[in-house]
Amino acid sequence: MGNDVENRKFERSQFFLVQQDNDFLPIWVFKPEDTPSGVLGVLVDVSKGGLQILMQKNILTEGQQFELSLINQIGGDETRLRPAIIDLVWSKDVGSTYTKGGFTFNSYSDHEIGILIAETFDNENKFMRCILRESNKLN
Repeated sequence: MGNDVENRKFERSQFFLVQQDNDFLPIWVFKPEDTPSGVLGVLVDVSKGGLQILMQKNILTEGQQFELSLINQIGGDETRLRPAIIDLVWSKDVGSTYTKGGFTFNSYSDHEIGILIAETFDNENKFMRCILRESNKLN
């Protein structure tokens, strides 16, 4: 029958196994209907210095700029944050399936970074779903 997923016209979701302590959590990230393009990911670490995102294996170029939008698929309140402009600083393959990217903030104030850190660490599983789109905004 072939691989039906690869024959889809539009990618609908991405499955991740996110490591937490000694376990792996299965995480589905569904692409919002109003956002047909972009790379789905899981925000796994954030600090004032930047953030790390686990995404499908991609060819990304250091210095590329993206717009990061958080996706609320667990329920509860939507994030209070506008999309962020972030710059790719490094990327590293994780196994044969994923790439982990390290990004710095380009457009967030210290206050907005603080809100993102608080929301990430208030989350029981310490991760957030997100989508990256290539940015046209160059600073």
